[in-house]
This record gives sequence, C-alpha cells and structure tokens, in this order.
Amino acid sequence: MVDLARDGMPHVQVERAIRHAHHVGDVSYHIYAVRSGIRIAECKYTECSLSCDSKDNRKEAPDPNANAEVNYTGQITFFEDSRINLETDLLQPVMRAAGMEFLFVPLKPMSYSREIAAEGALLHVEAYDESVLIQENSIGSILFFPRGMPYTAAVTQLLEVPGSLIFNVEPSPLSFPADREDWEESDYILTVANQLLREINYTNLTVDRSGVITSKKYVEPSVVNAGIHYDDGDFNVLIPGKTIELDGYKKPNWFKGVSFNPDMKTPLEYVYQIDDPSIAISIPRQNGIMRREILNFDSVPDLDTLRQRVVRHAMEVAQAYERVAFSTAIMPHHETNEIMTIRAPGITGLYVETGWSIGSFGQGGVMAHNVRLVSRI
Repeated sequence: MVDLARDGMPHVQVERAIRHAHHVGDVSYHIYAVRSGIRIAECKYTECSLSCDSKDNRKEAPDPNANAEVNYTGQITFFEDSRINLETDLLQPVMRAAGMEFLFVPLKPMSYSREIAAEGALLHVEAYDESVLIQENSIGSILFFPRGMPYTAAVTQLLEVPGSLIFNVEPSPLSFPADREDWEESDYILTVANQLLREINYTNLTVDRSGVITSKKYVEPSVVNAGIHYDDGDFNVLIPGKTIELDGYKKPNWFKGVSFNPDMKTPLEYVYQIDDPSIAISIPRQNGIMRREILNFDSVPDLDTLRQRVVRHAMEVAQAYERVAFSTAIMPHHETNEIMTIRAPGITGLYVETGWSIGSFGQGGVMAHNVRLVSRI
C-alpha cells in the first residue's frame, strides 16, 4: 500500500480528503513524460487505461515455484510532442485531489503506433513498469552462488547486471545451504531473482511509485496487516454492483512440502492441513475428506522457511475459493497484493487484491478490483 501521509497529515486523513474530493469533483488527471526523475513535458492525452495484475495471485492458486512477470501495464494515446523521447522517457500518470498530488507507477513505453489525425499526430503507446527491463533479459553468464551467501545478496547481484536500475530488496539473514549453479546463461534475470525470493518466502519483485524495484518478506494477510479499508460510510467511494464467484472444485486441503539438496542426507518435509471449519475447503467442511497435494520446492534454506512456504501456499489455495469483483472511484494508494477490509452490504471480510484496472484514467473514471476472501470479519 502507498502511504499517503504528507505535510503532517496522517494517511487516514489524506485518504478521507481524496474521498471527499471525489464527491465534490475536486479531482484532475495528468500524464507526464519523465526523464532521469525530472518532468520534461505534460502529455496531451486523449485516452489512458491502467492495470495491475499480481501474477502470483491469479484465479488458480499459484505454482509454489512460479515466478511473476511484469505487474503494471498501460495503454496511452497522446498527441506527438517533440520534447518527448519514447526511447528514454517514462510516462507517469498523476492524480490531483484536494490540492495534493498522487503518483502512479511510471511506465516505460515499449511499443507504439502513429496515427495522423485532424488535430495532429497521435501516438498509441503500450507501456510497462520498469521490471520489463529484466523480464526477458538473460543473465548472460553461468551463475555461481556459494554456500553461506545471503539470498538477498544474490538477488542484489542479479539486479546489478543490467546497470542503471534502482532497487531496494529488504535484507534477509537466510543464506544458501549449499553451492548453487543451477541456471543457464540464457535464463532471465527476473525469473531467477523471483525464484530465489520465493525460496525465502519473500514477495516477487515489483515497482513502487518512485520507479524503484522492490521486494520484502511476505506478510500473512490479517486484519492487523490490512492497509486499505472500504465501507459504506461517509464519502463512500464504493460503486454499486459486485460479482461473487465460488469455486471449490479440486481444491486440496492437505499439503506436503518437500525440499532436497545434495548436501542433505534426507529431504526437508513439512505437512500442513486445513482444519479451520470457517474455511469452506477445510477437512471438517468437506466431511473429513482429504484432498492431498505434494509440493516439490527447488530449494529451501531451512525447515522454518519450508513451513512458511507450505502454509502460504495452502492459504492462497483457500483464498481462491471465493473471488469478488467490485469497483470504486479511482484511488491512488493501491499497489500489488493489497490486504484490505471491506464492510458493505453483501461483501464483508478480509481480502487480498489480485489485480485492479482503470478503464479510463480521467474524470468519472472507475477503478475495478479483483479480490479473494481471506476470512469473514
């Protein structure tokens, strides 16, 4: 979640000011071309759509060894401007509300077409967050990480390969239990980095509003950890209408995680089963029937991390049972995998956001959200 606090105003007060601004029409939208962190021009845009897809939280529970791709995308149409260089500049959507400015993730143009219109040349641009620079960028050499090297030091080393990237990976004391050189030089930087981060139960790499590539330790969803809250109280920004989908088909409720490396005499193993009767796919709710899943992890530094990864996977499977789609006015504090509470008729609980989209970034625009239920509150 983006912390909206500024100028001595706490996050909650600023968020309330944004909601009020939507009610009184005190909101405007802009797109700037940014070069080396400096705004060089405001785009005269005619269309803009934005989306964020948390790739490791799709409709189905993710493969425990899966690695995310780019999270943020945008399609932007604006009039050609000689000051803007699409090869070097980023495009940053900005929302102004209640006299304050709120940034969205800066996007790197990757492809475009040029249309000659009566008013001038229009550029139709498809853009992605800057992790695209390491998405299909090969590591270029055979990697070797020695036993005892911290995982996050290895990820940092990978992110230094392309040069000029700005990143901030939260340090971890966990280190490789054995030498590692299990990649080809053709493997992609983002794939390998996210694999290592998943091994220590970290979030996949994503990009923040300043364009910094980040990762930190995974936080289990809970009401205490919820950063976003929607309700039907004063200055409500919820838009009427929602879709709820229930899917318990073939959902496992018993999990065995296994990890093996050559230095271990026996593999690490951890078993977890969903016994909480408040969870629809739990063993008690399924009349005692166990649906088993074996999780083979490439490498895990220790048993506690294996436990965390198995429980994380189990909870993501459970959360995939109930999915909800709803909409709000455009709110600038959403990033990836947001933990949120919702208290409104027909939709009340603790949720994890799997993605959001803005079909029209402008006056009257709507922000569509896809979330998964964690628990009732």
